[in-house]
Amino acid sequence: MNKRNLNNEFKFFNFIYLNSHLLESFIAQKHNGFPKNIQTEKNLEHLDNRVSPSASTEASIEGKLDKILNLINIKVNAKIDSGHFDSSNLESKKSIISKTQNDNMYHNFINYIENSNMLTNTENAEIGKYIKLYDEFYYVDFERLKTLYDEKFKSLHSQDDFVDFKNKIDLLNELIPFDALLYNSKFIILIDKDWLKEKKEQLGYTLSGKINIVGRVGKQIKNQKEKPKLINTLDEMQKYALSLLRDLGFLQNEKAYLIIPIAIYY
Repeated sequence: MNKRNLNNEFKFFNFIYLNSHLLESFIAQKHNGFPKNIQTEKNLEHLDNRVSPSASTEASIEGKLDKILNLINIKVNAKIDSGHFDSSNLESKKSIISKTQNDNMYHNFINYIENSNMLTNTENAEIGKYIKLYDEFYYVDFERLKTLYDEKFKSLHSQDDFVDFKNKIDLLNELIPFDALLYNSKFIILIDKDWLKEKKEQLGYTLSGKINIVGRVGKQIKNQKEKPKLINTLDEMQKYALSLLRDLGFLQNEKAYLIIPIAIYY
C-alpha cells in the first residue's frame, strides 16, 4: 500500500445504498469500454469451474486469485487446502473484489462530477444536475406503513384516522413508484430497494444521524400552465402526492425536490 492511502486523504464510506449499474455505465463511457479491473469479478465467479479436482487446487486457485486481486491493488492472505475447494473462501474473496470495485468506481465518479462543474447547490438546486447532501433524513417504507394500517391493527387508531391514513398511504404507494423514500423538509430521496446494502425492513431502525447522499435532481414539483394538458395532469398527480406527504406530516416546505440517489453512506 502506498503512502497516499495512509495519509489524511483516505476516506472510509459505509454505503447504505449504491447504484452500481449507473457507476458501471459511467466507467464504461469514460474509458470507452470496461477496464480490465472492472471485469475481474466475472473471472472469479467461474474460477471454481476452471480448476479440475485433480489439479493442484491450492496452487491453481491461489495463483489465479493473486492475479485477479493484483489487478485491483488488493491482496488477500487466505489459504485453500490442497485437493479441497472451499466455496465459502471463494465467496469471501468475491465479496471483497465486488466491494473494492464498487468503492473505486464511486470514488472515480464523485471526483469526476466535482471537477466537471456538475454539482448544484442545495439552496436553489438546478434540475438535472447532481447534488451532495449531508443532513438528517426520515425513512418511509410504504409496505410497512400499509401493514400498520391493516385491519388487525385497527384498534390502535381512531376510526377517522384509520380510514383517512389508510386511504392516503394506499394512494401514495400508487402515485410514487418506488419502494420507499427518505425525506426532510426540502428533499425527497426516492429509494429503489435493488440498490440497498441493508435490508429495507431494517433501514428505519439502523438509519440515524446525518448521512451523505449523492444523487441527481430529478425535478421540482410546481405548476407550469404552458405545458400540455396531459403533462400538467401528471405534474398535478405528483404535486398531489407531495400534498399527501404534507398531510401526513412528512414535509414542511412548500418547495420540494425529488432526488434520484446514486449513493447514500455514512
